[in-house]
Amino acid sequence: MKAIILAAGEGTRLRPLTEHCPKPMLPVGGRPLLEHLLKLLCNHGVREVAINLHHRPEAVTSHFGDGSSLGMKIAYSHEKELLGTAGALRRMASFLDDTFLVLCGDLLTDVDFTSLVEFHRWRSAVATTALHRVEEPGRAGLVDAASDGRILRFEEKPPRSRRFTNLACAGIYVFEPSVLAEIPEGRPSDLGHDLFPSLIDKGLPIYGLEGVGHVLDIGSPERYALAQVMLPYLALNGHNGRRNGGVIPFPARRRATSTATVPKPSPERNGARGAISDFLAEARAVLERVDPSDVEAAVSLLVGAQRRDGAVFAVGNGGSAATASHLASDLARSTQQNGGPPLRAFSLSDNVPQLTAWANDTCYEESFAAQLRAYARPGDVLVAVSASGNSPNILAAAKEARNMGLAVIALTGSGGGRLKGLADATLVIDSYEYGQVEGAHLVLVHLLSKIVVRAAAQRPQEAEAPVAPASHARPARLSGRQAGRPAEVLGAMEAAG
Repeated sequence: MKAIILAAGEGTRLRPLTEHCPKPMLPVGGRPLLEHLLKLLCNHGVREVAINLHHRPEAVTSHFGDGSSLGMKIAYSHEKELLGTAGALRRMASFLDDTFLVLCGDLLTDVDFTSLVEFHRWRSAVATTALHRVEEPGRAGLVDAASDGRILRFEEKPPRSRRFTNLACAGIYVFEPSVLAEIPEGRPSDLGHDLFPSLIDKGLPIYGLEGVGHVLDIGSPERYALAQVMLPYLALNGHNGRRNGGVIPFPARRRATSTATVPKPSPERNGARGAISDFLAEARAVLERVDPSDVEAAVSLLVGAQRRDGAVFAVGNGGSAATASHLASDLARSTQQNGGPPLRAFSLSDNVPQLTAWANDTCYEESFAAQLRAYARPGDVLVAVSASGNSPNILAAAKEARNMGLAVIALTGSGGGRLKGLADATLVIDSYEYGQVEGAHLVLVHLLSKIVVRAAAQRPQEAEAPVAPASHARPARLSGRQAGRPAEVLGAMEAAG
């Protein structure tokens, strides 16, 4: 994966700071801003970067050289005359032979580049931009996007009379090399003023994704000062984009969904009836893409906890908190009502006084992890529910569970996020639409409960060897296709269809 960093601007609003130092080299937290961007890219598996330069280029080249000190390869494009944000890409076309990232060099950010690229590929887009809400719409490229993220309108820094939203482009993009042919060669061209409107007018698939991280441009003295305050609160330099201490690989392209599975909009599908049909078809499609072997792996962990008289702890935020509560209630009630051994299941999201007390005493990010330390024991199971797979308090709980010897089941969407790398069994809903993910999670909750109950009922009644007490070692990590599951789990899966 390659990336372009646009660093040729003169930074006129930050003078006199930028008279002898290019804006991307201004220090934030004692290090050049550009260094933070390069390290974040490296954490997401990007190893080849090109940087365009114009003002004081030697400040960048002398500091970073060929990039080997960062474990990267850095190339430079020196512009004697500024070519604009799009013209800079056209000039570096020979460097770009596959899907690539583009970042404005004046950004302090912890955006999850991996999720952004995965969304871009999932939508088969030619261009995708990170989106965020802004307080000053006149300083940004404003976007009108459909519910699936497709960009319908793009206005670069419109006057007050034409400002229609505060949803804006964040200055972070993913492109396919094919868009370079849309940029004129040898003359200035701009991404916001020229390229994006042209791509939209031609009906090409352009998408935006909101909520993948924080973004702050340092283009004014006030915002540069804010960056110094903001830096400690960002997930940078190893915390963002890492999985078990390693780099997240960029995902393979998703299989295209068959046209028979999800209906395409048509004039005949307008109105409430068409909307209902489309909604149900899409819900069915995402559930059909859940791998049954992943469900088996999750059930095996739950059945194992039930046999050991262990406990299940469920956690989630917002709509996922309701799913966690539903799961705990369903597992406890259904196993007790069907005559089998009860499964002790608890939602750590339910007790608001307790949750806020833990958050107040520690911090909200530790609110679930702190409860696990107080109540959980080795051999128990954590069910972590997060539509994005990147919620900080859910990730903290999953990491704590692993440290304590608990098994972790993840219910997530959006490609799995970082939560997927912390789980022993993961049920991923193949969608980036939170409502669709959370709705599908509720269906999976009922399915898990149903199979656990059937597995308990099918457990052989004849004399069995005594179950060994729960070990203090963490349960072995399961793959959805791994052999050795309890036979009754497989039987229950077949019975449940």
